[in-house]
Amino acid sequence: NGGFWISEFLEYVSPSLFDSNKGEKSRCIPGVGLAGMLWTESSGAGGIRPLHGRESHVSMHRLASAASLSEMHHPQASQLGWRDLKSLLEDPDTPKDSRFDAYIASGFGLAAGVPFETFLSKGIVLFLARSTADKEQIDTVENRVFLTCSAQNIGAVITGSHARRACLIRKQKLRAEAFRKVQHGLDQEQKVKRSLRSLESESSSLSVTLGHWKRSFHRRMRGWAHKCRGGQLQIPPPMTWGECFYTLLGCFVGLLVLSTMNELAMDISDNDLNLLIGPFGAAMTLLYGLSSAPASQPRNVILGQAVAGAISMSFTYIPDSIMSIWMRRAVGPAFAIAAMVKLGIPHPPAGAHSVIYASGDYGWKFYFLVVLASMISVVP
Repeated sequence: NGGFWISEFLEYVSPSLFDSNKGEKSRCIPGVGLAGMLWTESSGAGGIRPLHGRESHVSMHRLASAASLSEMHHPQASQLGWRDLKSLLEDPDTPKDSRFDAYIASGFGLAAGVPFETFLSKGIVLFLARSTADKEQIDTVENRVFLTCSAQNIGAVITGSHARRACLIRKQKLRAEAFRKVQHGLDQEQKVKRSLRSLESESSSLSVTLGHWKRSFHRRMRGWAHKCRGGQLQIPPPMTWGECFYTLLGCFVGLLVLSTMNELAMDISDNDLNLLIGPFGAAMTLLYGLSSAPASQPRNVILGQAVAGAISMSFTYIPDSIMSIWMRRAVGPAFAIAAMVKLGIPHPPAGAHSVIYASGDYGWKFYFLVVLASMISVVP
């Protein structure tokens, strides 16, 4: 359809042939090169002129000499004219093309271009001959007619290949569409079968679900009972009578001292300070009942009370309009316990006191009194 001979030279002399922004080609004359030159010179090119209207004086001279041959009586064969490659290469009007040198180095010396035109496309077939070929023999009427017919056959084959490729693409599309329809039908059939199976097995699935729930419930109950029994771990050994006596004595003395401190604090402060012996009962259990536990060590007892109490007391300075009391009772102890765990000084009674501090009913006097009582409780 006019040809698209894209080459560096043609893009230079006519850059509008290919729009790189749109990625589209426009209809144009054939480009440079031997095939493009012969296409331009041939009478079957549909009146197409060379680039920029330039015509080679050497090629035009050969074209005029070819017209005087006796076989011009044959319209189809008259379009064929043999060109000397060396003369074309020496022609100053011939654009430089490295393929000319390759043709000559390969032993070719003559070239002829025979145009063809079919129902769907047109073009040119390039024939090459050896430089030693007999020009009179290859320039006979019979040979011209043979090459012209061959060019038409080649063009027909090329056009037929395009049509065949289009048919194959269409067949592939039709086959893919048919496969899609069959697959869709199979999918619908499978959906219907699954729906029928689900309706048939609905009652059985309900019974299976109920049985599974029962087994799960029994399994959970057995797990809870196993955990209540200690998980097959050995329980702590019971203390001897002597150890029980020292535990009783330590708790009695410690709580007696703390109770006395509580009475003195209440008398001095007119019942303003109350030591709240309850959390200290838990402290006595740790100190004398589980004395080997990490939370029962003096470091945890004293530092745990100091850190947890200070953090929880700091939340009492937040106004009630920003954080209400019920929120402080959760946020303050949470931060206090997290800080004890981070510092490695967890102490359960300190967590209990942090809840009391967060209520805001006690000040720093109560805080220091609790820390002092904790220090005294580890002395016995």
